[in-house]
Amino acid sequence: MRELLVTLGRYLSTAYALMFGDIASREDDLERIGALCFCILFTILALEMWANRINRGR
Repeated sequence: MRELLVTLGRYLSTAYALMFGDIASREDDLERIGALCFCILFTILALEMWANRINRGR
């Protein structure tokens, strides 16, 4: 069950990073700054989760 939740979190963080990156590239107001911050946050989180998976060999 834990592995399923980690896998789901890994894919969701990747999807959120892409989604917020797309929003940040399209908007021209205050939402762009918030979306850019969330994009950076979720990108770092997704990269860390994928690196852990690769280092474990799965």
